[in-house]
Amino acid sequence: MPAHAPPTRQATQGARWPGVDALRALGIAMVVVYHYFDRWDWTYLGFSAPRGFSFPGWLGVDLFFIVSAFCIASTLGRARTAARFVALRLARLWPAYAAAVALTTAVCWAFPLPGRTPELWQALANMLWLNALSPLVPHVDGAYWSLIVELQFYVLLALAHFRLGARGGLIFWCLFTLAGAGAEALSEPLARRALIFPYSAMFLFGLILWRWDETGPRLRLAALAIALGGAMISSRYAGVEAPLAALMALAAATMRRGRRLGAAPLTLIGLTSYTWYLTHQNIGLVIIRELNAAGLERISVPAAAAGTFALALALSRLIELRWRAPLANALEGALARLPFFSDPAPAEARARHGARP
Repeated sequence: MPAHAPPTRQATQGARWPGVDALRALGIAMVVVYHYFDRWDWTYLGFSAPRGFSFPGWLGVDLFFIVSAFCIASTLGRARTAARFVALRLARLWPAYAAAVALTTAVCWAFPLPGRTPELWQALANMLWLNALSPLVPHVDGAYWSLIVELQFYVLLALAHFRLGARGGLIFWCLFTLAGAGAEALSEPLARRALIFPYSAMFLFGLILWRWDETGPRLRLAALAIALGGAMISSRYAGVEAPLAALMALAAATMRRGRRLGAAPLTLIGLTSYTWYLTHQNIGLVIIRELNAAGLERISVPAAAAGTFALALALSRLIELRWRAPLANALEGALARLPFFSDPAPAEARARHGARP
């Protein structure tokens, strides 16, 4: 095998992909820096003076979408039925999410955030993911919007994959992204939101990175053109095209060229990126505001980052990892009794997928 070639899927089956964890670490670091330094007005956070800092760290969420699609394509390959896939994803996301909703609600009740303190009904509705079904249910933490986009992606891609196979699912997602680009061009915000555009372009980019070796040159080129073109025409990325292109290039180089960027600290942060994303914003804002009010501005942001990361580690070890396997098995057994969920994946999809990240 050439030195620059990525390891084969068979060689990496069941193993982690440290480069993916490094990208997750970069993504969460960007989001945390953005929320602590640029997203909120300095007076809201209680700083004595403006900080004069501007950073498009929100692009870290788009990097998450690329990485997520890359990994979800792998999960689809490991799941023989839709029941197994859905069970794996729900067991991965829900326990830590529900715990984070409860924890964030409790912290915001103890130390109210003006305009951001959730009510009990809102917290309960969020735990049941009713905020994914209705815009009338506000998120307990505004950062949770991206989880709703992820859930939409999981459902749509799973439906396509288990009906059309891996190649058919990729073609479906190309067409889905094109439809979103059309809604963008026609200035149809409701249609664009339903088509999760432009995030669909980021998902498509991640999907083609995973299926690169199995995809013919024409479909590969078409998918890349749709993903890149969709990103470039989106108003979301106006003015940040260069940073976005750099992130996409980094993602491609890391995920296509092997196990680089796999240093232990990056791996730890990457492994904890999901639970840190769940806890970093509102709880972090509370820490910053309270320390600033006590005259401790110099340490408020580092303390918020360290404190929320410690909470994230605890959630990951005590909730996410502990409950993932038993919950997945229980959910799979329940879902397997339902139509569609018990259908096996198409043979073409099973034959062509491995298990890399």
